[in-house]
Amino acid sequence: MTFWANTSAAPSLLMRLGLDIQMPDFLRKTVPTMPVGKYEPVRAIQKHIVELTRFWTEHYYGVDWVMDASEDWVATYVNDPTVYIFLIYDKLSIIGSIVSTPISRGKTIFSNRVVLNNVRVIEGLCIHRSYRGQHLAGFLISYMDWYTASIKPTVHLWSRELASMPLVHTAIQLSTYAYIECTRARQRMMCKQMPMNDFQSYWKTYIMNHGVGAAAIFTNTPMLRRDDISVWNTTNNDHVAVISYTRRRMRGSMLPIYEVIWIYSHNPSWFLESVAANLKGVLFTSSASNCGHASAKWPAPWVYGQSGVHAWYIYNFTPPGFGNCELNIIREEI
Repeated sequence: MTFWANTSAAPSLLMRLGLDIQMPDFLRKTVPTMPVGKYEPVRAIQKHIVELTRFWTEHYYGVDWVMDASEDWVATYVNDPTVYIFLIYDKLSIIGSIVSTPISRGKTIFSNRVVLNNVRVIEGLCIHRSYRGQHLAGFLISYMDWYTASIKPTVHLWSRELASMPLVHTAIQLSTYAYIECTRARQRMMCKQMPMNDFQSYWKTYIMNHGVGAAAIFTNTPMLRRDDISVWNTTNNDHVAVISYTRRRMRGSMLPIYEVIWIYSHNPSWFLESVAANLKGVLFTSSASNCGHASAKWPAPWVYGQSGVHAWYIYNFTPPGFGNCELNIIREEI
């Protein structure tokens, strides 16, 4: 079953196959019916920070990673009025969470010449391990859909991990990953950290030069709430990479996980290996062209994975393209 399959505002399979062509627009402009569930969601506020930090630390994890949450990190989101965090309780304990964050501090630009200021990302979807399999995740997604739609028509992006590459899908981008242990990385190029103010200027110029053409979505003003984003470049900016400390750690080794969230480079494997040599942990990069160009041809110490797929979905909007849509999104992730 595809993501958003039970909603009226999901791009259809016919759209994915190019059989139902529509002009760029919201797929649903009406407010959906408020979902009814066993638990009543409450919006997270200051008093929930300590408990939410503990909940994410214990229950927000993957097969090979655990969450590295902290109270100050969680507070950054809870105290931001543009971020919507909803919790569900059973008795006095949190059993589920969902987060909706703006994708940009400014507008979001689509390569089909649409400009929107109400594009958001669904993240932080976490269910207590003892309550999984009770359809609580679907309820929380429906509730967030209702809440944001009751304010104004909203576009949501959401990413998820799939076990394998699907033959038919409604994702706007599919990718796999390569990773490198930073202690094994070699300094193949001279690179340095780029001041964030310099990158902001660089990003504006990049958008002006690349804002049209292939199917793409751009964040006009990068969404930076914390100090978890670093930018690395070479002389003359012929190689630039944006790296996120994901607030996750590898199981077992507890090495911090870094991820390439955007890159401009004609030799990404050498450049990213050089960046990794300056970090302490594990660096992941995507096979998507705007997030790393990772390939099975990259030599050791790079390790390329094909068993897991990272899929991005769009909701309540006709996107500029399916299956090959470039997501130029500079933002932290929960």
